[in-house]
Amino acid sequence: MKKQYAFNGEKTMERNPLRQQALANPLSQWALNERLESALLLFPKKAKKVLDFGCGEGHFIGRLQTSMPHAEFFGIDASNENVLFCRRKWKGTFETCSHIPEKFSQNPVDVITLLEILDHLEDPAKVLKQAHDALTPDGMIIVSVPDTASLKWNVIWGVWTNTFGRIWKHAHIQHFNERTLTRLLEEKKFTILEKKRALFNCIMIFKCVKHIP
Repeated sequence: MKKQYAFNGEKTMERNPLRQQALANPLSQWALNERLESALLLFPKKAKKVLDFGCGEGHFIGRLQTSMPHAEFFGIDASNENVLFCRRKWKGTFETCSHIPEKFSQNPVDVITLLEILDHLEDPAKVLKQAHDALTPDGMIIVSVPDTASLKWNVIWGVWTNTFGRIWKHAHIQHFNERTLTRLLEEKKFTILEKKRALFNCIMIFKCVKHIP
């Protein structure tokens, strides 16, 4: 497949995983809440098994557990520090990994969330293929990434990575806009059901269902 996203050659999150530290200051707390609350609006609450890939410190799983106490939750992150934090804080099964393990193909889940993670991966198409294989026949994914075609996003990210968020300066190695994200999802056999925006319209959030030919 011809890749439709940009790659700038910096170190990937897979090679250099970072602790999320989402609650490090009031500004990052506000931004986290804004993004996750928008993603929650698209989430199918009837799901029984949920996998959060790139779960970070598990804050999205924490929100889901409040409204879905009987669902089964799995979290995967490349940072062992994040995974240890999740195991202390949340209910569920958490593991350190930079891909979606094949075991989920044999024991599929109803929903996979990939919130602001595709832009950190060396091969997001490969992970989307793994996600497709790990879903039930009518399974869904919730995907979010920054819209790097947005001037507002580039200004916000430039200010953030030169002030409070310096450790994230080279963390985004893929760059998406609405057209390229749509193309990638469709190529990996997902049908887009709904779209939302968050954080001053800078974050794109897509709800997709697994397409079976």
